[in-house]
Amino acid sequence: VGIVAVGQCLDGRAVVLEDASGHYNAFQWPAAAIDCLERWEHAAGSAHFGVETNRADAQAEALLATAVDLRRQTAIAERRQPRQLVRIIAIHTSKTKTERAGLVVPYYRAGNVQHVPGLLVLEAQLRSLSDARKAGPGYDRADAAVYGLLDVFGLLDKVRPGSLLGADQAPLQVGAFGSSAQGSIAVGPEPGGGPAVLTMAAPGRVAAGAFGRSAW
Repeated sequence: VGIVAVGQCLDGRAVVLEDASGHYNAFQWPAAAIDCLERWEHAAGSAHFGVETNRADAQAEALLATAVDLRRQTAIAERRQPRQLVRIIAIHTSKTKTERAGLVVPYYRAGNVQHVPGLLVLEAQLRSLSDARKAGPGYDRADAAVYGLLDVFGLLDKVRPGSLLGADQAPLQVGAFGSSAQGSIAVGPEPGGGPAVLTMAAPGRVAAGAFGRSAW
């Protein structure tokens, strides 16, 4: 299941902050997504979740909303300050993983995306995705990061059903994220001041670690 935190700085740059992806069941991934968001939301002016609903209908959104409410109710029962409600953005997409990833390539090339150090597995998936140019399973982390970047850059409408393939939606090219053998993804420290906006990529359905079958 792909769970990735992506922030956007006040200067417009995006930062991939954390990869909390893993093998989770239907009860575990919502808690993991909430935990991840809570580790970063203190540095953000606003925060929300994003969920792809391609194959799970409203199940993923409902699971996440239930987990958020349960976390709040637990805090109230323990006489702690409950967390604020968090918006959940659900999206149904008609584009493949490679088509979605192709949309964020110009932002990487322009230096508008940074990764915090330590995201080696996610970065390897991004490079492998561009080399393979296929939409099969096994790219859950990369797809989650792509969805988060599409969100902060305001590009989610471009992957919804009915959207047209435009010049900025060209097919993903081999080596777009660097070679699988030697990466060229920009990696740097967390920018000063922290992100202004935080988006959480969380799964739409638990399915053997394939984010494309799950969610954003």
